[in-house]
Amino acid sequence: MGLPIHLVVAVNHNDIIHRTVQSGDFSLSEAVKPTLASAMDIQVPYNMERIFWLLSGSNSQETKALMEQFERTQSLHLPKELHSKLSEAVTSESVSDDAITRTMARCWDENKYLLCPHSAVAVSYHYQQTDKQQPRYRP
Repeated sequence: MGLPIHLVVAVNHNDIIHRTVQSGDFSLSEAVKPTLASAMDIQVPYNMERIFWLLSGSNSQETKALMEQFERTQSLHLPKELHSKLSEAVTSESVSDDAITRTMARCWDENKYLLCPHSAVAVSYHYQQTDKQQPRYRP
């Protein structure tokens, strides 16, 4: 049924999506932490309600109840079945500012291509995966 894909969500230190994928914890942090990837410095990603709805089988009432609880308490632990579906469909990684700068430098050294910090978040995950498969040569 369709093309089997697995999504990757790479985020900076403001990691609500990473925590949600890893443990089902969709809760606000105490504050937004300024990072090098400043456009990603958010607390609540606007698309999570849509993702919950899709993974719940288009169950509007369940999604509404979850989002109302989140709005009331600023915290939500996903139901086990919803979290299971999310973690089957999505992999996540939280990338530090240090990893962002190392990724930007590596991409420049290897490709003479200057990444912006936001792209470096995604490329950092890519480098982690490719390095696991075949460690790169370092003269």
